[in-house]
Amino acid sequence: MLTDQLERIRFGGDEAFVKRLSIRGLLPETDQYMTYDGSTTAPACHETVTWVVLNKPIYITKQQVSIA
Repeated sequence: MLTDQLERIRFGGDEAFVKRLSIRGLLPETDQYMTYDGSTTAPACHETVTWVVLNKPIYITKQQVSIA
């Protein structure tokens, strides 16, 4: 549902409306996770982040990769 709208977003500031997006539906079905202390990904890379990594991957298709 989310990747289907990517082709509508070509330039900065473009928008696409997505109905009934479930954040839970984007995540794998697991209650298991790991955390580690790290830094932000943008300069100045402050070391103030606790990253949460789920123990199951989320797979996407080749078509979804080519759209992005």
